[in-house]
Amino acid sequence: KNNPNSTSDLYYRGSSNGIKWYSKTCDLSKLPAYRFEKDFYNIDSNGVLLDLSDKGKELVQLGCQKIIVSYFVNGIMVKEIGDFCFDGAGFTHIALPDSLIKIGRNAFAYSEIEAVKIPDSCLEIGENAFMECYNLEYIDFGKGIERIGIGALYDCRGFDNGAIYIPNSVKEIVEDAF
Repeated sequence: KNNPNSTSDLYYRGSSNGIKWYSKTCDLSKLPAYRFEKDFYNIDSNGVLLDLSDKGKELVQLGCQKIIVSYFVNGIMVKEIGDFCFDGAGFTHIALPDSLIKIGRNAFAYSEIEAVKIPDSCLEIGENAFMECYNLEYIDFGKGIERIGIGALYDCRGFDNGAIYIPNSVKEIVEDAF
């Protein structure tokens, strides 16, 4: 179904009564953030971000709540947030690079994340990517997403106060994605 107020992009707001159309957006660019540079992540040679390094985990434990993932980590272009990469992480906001093409399985599951904007370059959100992120109130899938995997936003309870932006580029939303 299309939003009666729009002929292209969809906005909806989840609630216990079902889906309600919603047009409010969140500007993540105005949030103060910390750019994690080299030595804060572990990345493989294919550009898959594996997890926070011990140094990165220490910064999050010390209270760093908003982080920016650079295009390049340790000289390698970031193409994917790997499976379980930020699973259970304590930061609340993240900015992802425009080089990103995929968010892996359980990448942010059980984390404290509240808001995320996925870049237009990203094509796929993996299985259970944001599962049980109880504080997640806002997610913008960008304009390139083609597939939203099973359980991608399963049991994310914060959407009663937030919005999900779904672009026309989405070709598949797997059953139980929300």
